[in-house]
This record gives sequence, structure tokens and C-alpha cells, in this order.
Amino acid sequence: MGAIADQLAEGLDIRRGTGVATVGPRAVSLESGEQLRADAVVVATAGLVDEPLHGWNGVACVYYDAPQSPVPGAWLVLNGEGGPVNNLCVPSEVASGYAPPGRSLVSLTILGAGDPDLGEVERQLGSWFGRAVADWRHLRTYRLPRALPAWPVGAATEQPVRLAAGLYACGDHREHPSLNGALASGRRAASAVLADAS
Repeated sequence: MGAIADQLAEGLDIRRGTGVATVGPRAVSLESGEQLRADAVVVATAGLVDEPLHGWNGVACVYYDAPQSPVPGAWLVLNGEGGPVNNLCVPSEVASGYAPPGRSLVSLTILGAGDPDLGEVERQLGSWFGRAVADWRHLRTYRLPRALPAWPVGAATEQPVRLAAGLYACGDHREHPSLNGALASGRRAASAVLADAS
């Protein structure tokens, strides 16, 4: 994921850790009070000019240290039988540096942003992977109440990217909630900026 941001940032002057207070056509006000002007302002996040039409879905991400991978290879395990775990993957199977040598990082997602019942989670994992789960060590749980825009079946897609002359918006909350939606929305916003500049 970081490689995408690095490619987009190539050749640009990037400011990190700089809060944005407001945006408008051709203008950005930073929390520091600094005012920035540009031919085009593209807002690529929810919260500044809009929010998802249907709200947010929350998740909890739970991480375990394991002596070995329960699923060797670059797989995403989807749960089709119920229970707390929605999906599971082993990031260290894709990038070995995500775990110490000889160990595995296991990541799982629980739907809803509440605190998951780890006892129930570990019982389900034990039913999938057997007694080896007893040797896993819980590392951390992250609650993400705004993990992904809610998107009811049949919801309209492709909201307009032009908000005003010189002000554009994009993001997966404006297209469909996914990496593909975010990239498609960004591509549409970039096309609009280029068309308006010519």
C-alpha cells in the first residue's frame, strides 16, 4: 500500500503532519493559519467537504504472534460459516519483515468497532487450526469505527468530482468502498482537473 502513495508523491512537495482546517475553490487553510492557493484543490478524504452518504462500517483488527503460519502462502481466508472472525491473513507470508525470524504475524478482522471477545475469537481459531492456536500470543487489537464507508446494495455510485470551479473531491466514499473505488475516483478527479486546465 505504501508503494502506491510513494508513486503518487514522486516529484511533489509533500507536507506531512500538517492539519487542514478548511478547503475551498483554489484555496486551502492549514490549522497553523497558513493559507495556500492553487489552480485546483483535490480533496481525497472524507470529512472536509463531505461524508459517506450511508455512514461508516467499523471493524476490529486483531493481531497474533504465532510460531508458524496457520496458512502458508499469500492467502486471504474468508469465513463463510459465521462466528466472530470475518477474515484472516498472515502478512509475514507476503513480507517476511513483518515478523521476527521464525515467527508469523497473523491478522484477523472482526466486523463492528466494539471490543471483540478474544475467548470466542480464539475458540473459533482453534476449531480451524487446532491446538497450535494455544501457542499464539495476542499482540494488539485496533478498533476502527470508520474503517470503510457503508454501501447498501443498490446504492448509487460515481458522485460528481467537481464541487465548484477549482475544487474537486474523490475517494472510495464517493465511488464504492474499496481500493479499486478509491483509485477509480482519483482517476476521475485527475481527468476533470486536466480537462478544466486545458
